[in-house]
Amino acid sequence: MLTYQSYVQGLEDKKRLTPNGAEYWMARDLQPMLGYASWENFESAIERARMACESAGGSTTHHFHATTNMITAGKGAQRERADLALSRYACYMIAMNADSGKQEVGYAQTYFAIQARRQEVQDQLAGTDRRLELRDRVKSANKNLTSAAKAAGVQKYGVFHDAGYKGMYGGIGKNGVQLLKGIPPNEDLLDCIGRAELAAHEFRDSLP
Repeated sequence: MLTYQSYVQGLEDKKRLTPNGAEYWMARDLQPMLGYASWENFESAIERARMACESAGGSTTHHFHATTNMITAGKGAQRERADLALSRYACYMIAMNADSGKQEVGYAQTYFAIQARRQEVQDQLAGTDRRLELRDRVKSANKNLTSAAKAAGVQKYGVFHDAGYKGMYGGIGKNGVQLLKGIPPNEDLLDCIGRAELAAHEFRDSLP
């Protein structure tokens, strides 16, 4: 009896990796994993998935990469056979557009949905890490700017730094910017803005 665990292991066994570590599956390997005995019928599911990908704005050439492989035909003759290298997203779309009455399709839908969610979480964590790294760089740039101002004889550092905010935000000082953004006075503006805005602050603080 086919179980979900054994099915997942089968999908993992069929998975391949590009040189840069991206996962993909070959359509000919995926076909029996989705319970299709006929390539022609499986092609129909692929085409529906390709159309859904295109409607969602995805790159069909990237997710559904056409290729060929050599197989041995009758009497040992070699011939080319059409195949597709499928991204994880393409496999998910195929599963969603395949015959839902097949047990294998239900298992595939579950597997690829879980994998997609895991990737979303990883991307969110990676984005948070990149923002924290950028925030540390801005903090370091601020310190360097303060040291340079001190060496130049600046004494009113608050006024000096606020002039930088006014130059960046169209004449509005830091307190005014926080008010416009709804950031409480007891929080730091730089802790509450996105990566693009943080990068602009890093550039500003690093200018000679």
